[in-house]
Amino acid sequence: MAARKRPLALETKPFVLARTEAGLAAIDQRGVNLALWERPLPRRFLGWLEDITASHSIERRATLRRRDLDVSVLLADLPSTRGREALADDIHAVVRLFTRLRGVVAVEASLAVVVGDKCRKFHADWKPLRLVCTYAGPGTEWVANAAVRRDALMSETHDMDAANRATVPDPRDVRHANPGDVVVLKGERYRGNAGNGAVHRSPPIEASGKRRLVLTLDMAARAAE
Repeated sequence: MAARKRPLALETKPFVLARTEAGLAAIDQRGVNLALWERPLPRRFLGWLEDITASHSIERRATLRRRDLDVSVLLADLPSTRGREALADDIHAVVRLFTRLRGVVAVEASLAVVVGDKCRKFHADWKPLRLVCTYAGPGTEWVANAAVRRDALMSETHDMDAANRATVPDPRDVRHANPGDVVVLKGERYRGNAGNGAVHRSPPIEASGKRRLVLTLDMAARAAE
């Protein structure tokens, strides 16, 4: 009697696009290396964020603790307005969301207006887990696993454009987050994820003169293990 064939296992989708913040919990699933909460912001708030990004230079870092969470140090360069209060409330909510994902008590936070192309090369972070939210300007660009040539990912070259073409041969495969979207990226140091870090980059903006306002949250390696 012939042995019965086992059904083919379905490959886990390496990314999740969520309509609510609860969907970000999918980042804990094996094989998933990116979860994106599609989160449109109110138009008036977006307008204020764009104005602030165009007129201010911001580069602030802070260690934020879930208990007695105070994000004011990140906003020290901004005028005291309703827009600043709204931004403080939003960052507060995003930080609490990120700490709940893994039950950590503190994160390293950065809020900056980006004007250059420092991180324009496609790469995977050598970190456990990172959250990125672009409040104004072009959002983070990312690529699904199937479109990435990982053998080219670590190539050492001064020609960033050539490196990017080798890593992502078809530019149509590049996806991007929108302002307000919350992106959680699993890196190479997340337990069991070596060789599967989410491939992404900061969009090149220097030639166009565009500016971006970006919040980045990182957690320590031991918090994601």
